[in-house]
Amino acid sequence: MTSGCYEILNTVNGKRYIGSAMHLKARWRAHRNELKRNKHKNQILQRAWIKYGENAFKFLPILTCPPSMLLFYEQQPLDKLQPEYNILLVAGSSLGYKHSLEARAKIAEDGRNRKRGPLSIEHRAAISAGNVGQKQKPCSIETRARIGEASRNRKHPPCSPATRKKISKALTGKPFSPERCAALSIAQFARQARIRESRGRPS
Repeated sequence: MTSGCYEILNTVNGKRYIGSAMHLKARWRAHRNELKRNKHKNQILQRAWIKYGENAFKFLPILTCPPSMLLFYEQQPLDKLQPEYNILLVAGSSLGYKHSLEARAKIAEDGRNRKRGPLSIEHRAAISAGNVGQKQKPCSIETRARIGEASRNRKHPPCSPATRKKISKALTGKPFSPERCAALSIAQFARQARIRESRGRPS
């Protein structure tokens, strides 16, 4: 496996793409396969490939170097040559890159159609471990008001008899704190007041 920097040169107009890779030959195969299938992420290079054809492009290694030095050596020809087919001129950075409207629409569509299976036990454990010790910022008054309004207006489907039985069994004999009892009492009073108001009855 040879790591290093490379260029994809358009032999017709002299324009080029500069890149670096852990495995130069494998990277060229990946570029070529994506370009042939019209699936390359770099639309500038993709349009040039379609216009001039595969035979117009050559893959030329610039130098070989340790993997730890790839970005350093890639930046040198990026600065010197200002390659026309590179969207970004900072090695390893996507700062300032914006997807086209078509690309954003495709990303959104792929996200909607992606089938997500249940998380594995290991995945859930990793998420839980990552959340341990994290302090969440308290919601603002406006945010809490919006959450409360959304909850009050949410219509829940009626529970099945089996579900009601499970809930009842889980709550039977479970003591509530005085604060919890007071909160339930206030909530029940407010609920009854809304019902009377909706029916046109005085509170």
